[in-house]
Amino acid sequence: MNHPARFFGRRLFLAACCLWLASCAIAGRPLKRARMATAVPSPTITPLTAPFRSTGILPSPPDGTPAPVSTPVCSEDGGTVKPESLSNTVSGQTLGYFIYLPPCYESDGQTRYPVLFLFHGLGRTPEQWLDLGLVNEADRLILSGQIPSLMIVLPYITGEDSDDAVMLGDMLPAIDKEYRTQTDRNHRAVGGISRGAEWALRLALRRADLFGAVGLHSLSPSQNATVDIYQWAEAVPANMWPRVYFDAGYSDPQLPQMLAILQLFDILKRPYEKHIPPGDHSDEYWSEHLGDYLQWYSEGWR
Repeated sequence: MNHPARFFGRRLFLAACCLWLASCAIAGRPLKRARMATAVPSPTITPLTAPFRSTGILPSPPDGTPAPVSTPVCSEDGGTVKPESLSNTVSGQTLGYFIYLPPCYESDGQTRYPVLFLFHGLGRTPEQWLDLGLVNEADRLILSGQIPSLMIVLPYITGEDSDDAVMLGDMLPAIDKEYRTQTDRNHRAVGGISRGAEWALRLALRRADLFGAVGLHSLSPSQNATVDIYQWAEAVPANMWPRVYFDAGYSDPQLPQMLAILQLFDILKRPYEKHIPPGDHSDEYWSEHLGDYLQWYSEGWR
């Protein structure tokens, strides 16, 4: 009988092998800076110190097919971006974030919407997504009927485990209370850029009952990511595995480390969607693929 530690070690060895196999080659295209729907100040956050806890986390939805999300007929030419904050978090700190509301959200007053949480990269702020042109691209796809109307939340996070307590104990309940969201896991997704992709994956795998999809855009894994992600992924029941999207530029210098993470999913036989187009690890690359990201997140929300 194989000892569990030896079995786990062999699996991690296979994951490490892919570091040697990956290579990079091609460059990306220039940045397309889109307009912001509303000029807003940068959000701020005080360092979080609270440990992870389950108090206040939304309960799992009851069994059954959720009500379909409809996109109302709308004459407005764009959505709006609002700066918001949570002042009474589980850590006692203030969390700043932006929220994108789709065209005609206020005038409709009835429709409930899916919600997408997007994390910025390490050392950046939620404005990274705004600077990439997220608002213009969301407006374009919604108004042209290519994706359904949705809300997008851009939190300011530190990447520490304490963020999970704030996200799950404060932010999700607050968003569902203050805005007309679809609260089942199938209408809630999370994603991130670079190190933010690892934070999104951590959240999605540790609470797969709350998130039905996770996007990994140029995932930049931290030093201990291999062991942690393997354990998180292995613990998710097969029937609760979220949809997973991975993309990275072919000339991204961190591509070998990214492919090592995907190798873990292969070992566990967990499905994912992979895209490696021309490009590198840059705002130019992510801006170019915003439309692809939004269309993938919106699959199944029509």
